[in-house]
Amino acid sequence: MTDLLAELEQLHPLVASAKQSLALGSAVEKARKPVEQAPRHAALLAHLVACAKELDGLSDPGLRQRLEGAIDKAEDVGGALEAAATADELEAVATDYPGVAAEIVRALDSLRTRWTQIVARDFADLPAVGELLLKISGAETIGSDLKQIGQQAQALAATDPQAEQLAAAAAALRARRALTLDAMRAFTGEAEVDAFLQGVIQQRATLELVTPRVLAWLKDHGALDAFRVRS
Repeated sequence: MTDLLAELEQLHPLVASAKQSLALGSAVEKARKPVEQAPRHAALLAHLVACAKELDGLSDPGLRQRLEGAIDKAEDVGGALEAAATADELEAVATDYPGVAAEIVRALDSLRTRWTQIVARDFADLPAVGELLLKISGAETIGSDLKQIGQQAQALAATDPQAEQLAAAAAALRARRALTLDAMRAFTGEAEVDAFLQGVIQQRATLELVTPRVLAWLKDHGALDAFRVRS
């Protein structure tokens, strides 16, 4: 009996140690997902910031705050993961890590909203201008390009692009828009017509911009019905 008690006394710390090891092993397994996802989420955050820069989003206080919140959350959880030394600390990291993904999703949603606003401001009326130029001999290519750019920008806004895709597509569309508008201005050769068309594109075309010269130009090209003009 005495020998049995002695064996149990020796076994007790071993059992306790085994339980601790099992607990740590379970916590490590739970923390595996954060460890595996951390590099991908770090890359996503980099893409989000790059996309925000491309969309001039860092000047938007709300969007900037959203991005900073996502970065701060990732840094906090990453620091906790790096410093974790016990099962409880690893469990806490595993529990808290989904918050990183949630912050990233919110930041991406804000970027998509930003793009939708840019499309409404800079791209929505390009198809109308394109339709006009399609009717004019020598301007068909410019008109086709403007129409296509406007439609592609709207299509991108209607989807849920990832940050990397949004940044690349938005940059390409904005560059094409600038080049095509330069070509349009070179084609018209009329400052007043350019001002009117630019007003249409920026949704600020008013009757004051429809000068006799502009009206004559539009009539000559049968394009009076192609625009929405505010009084």
